[in-house]
Amino acid sequence: MSVLRPLSALSAEEREWIGGFLGHDGVLPLYFETAIEDLARGIDNRLVLIGRERRGLVLGIVFAGLEAFTILGSLDDAELRATYTRLMPGELHVTAELAAYLRPQLGTRLVAELAMRTETCAIGQRTSDPSCVQMTDADREKLTAFYNTHNPRHVFSPWMLEHPFFAVVEQGEILAAAGVLALSRRLGWALIGNFLTRPDRRGRGLARRVGNTLLAALGRNGIGHAALVTTDDNVAARSVYRDLGFVLAEAGIELDLK
Repeated sequence: MSVLRPLSALSAEEREWIGGFLGHDGVLPLYFETAIEDLARGIDNRLVLIGRERRGLVLGIVFAGLEAFTILGSLDDAELRATYTRLMPGELHVTAELAAYLRPQLGTRLVAELAMRTETCAIGQRTSDPSCVQMTDADREKLTAFYNTHNPRHVFSPWMLEHPFFAVVEQGEILAAAGVLALSRRLGWALIGNFLTRPDRRGRGLARRVGNTLLAALGRNGIGHAALVTTDDNVAARSVYRDLGFVLAEAGIELDLK
């Protein structure tokens, strides 16, 4: 079927096949593992399309008025259309080759194209910075205002506070923050993100302090590897990630649709 289905509609055999297709290391196995965990908690916001000949797969998530789809392997035209003919604004995460194929078909829906980078690191021994404070549910409104004010493109959701989330706070004001977006203790991997420093405090090493503290907290909780997703044009952030030990694991293209 050339349709996206909620994760809850998949059979046990289909879920097992997806796990084998994705492997055991990196962002995508982590994504699927946390999707299964969320489903057990009653959160069914993932979408899946398995190619008819099982040579390709689409993994999607719906959040904050946006749909994001990662397209893997080989899919036919009808299966690809299932991802870009939907009404909600969305993102397609694809290879450079597939991006070139899709551009003419996307037409005026395509509003931006970004070169994506998935970077990973081994956490190892890290030292926490005492100036970094772990955020809790009590900080929800303050964090939401911080992201909305300084970079509305960042998607911050309250559920992110279920995992380690740290900030540098001075006189009650958040100066820099970052957190965990997904985590699997079974796999020993975490996806981190939402790095943001207040514009007037950039260039002072705050993001590095938050990042090291976040990684240190993950290491104490038995997580051995971390991953993040950034873009080629995010030069300042990439410098921070390099200092934290991240290296390029995979390159791709993000196609933003209105």
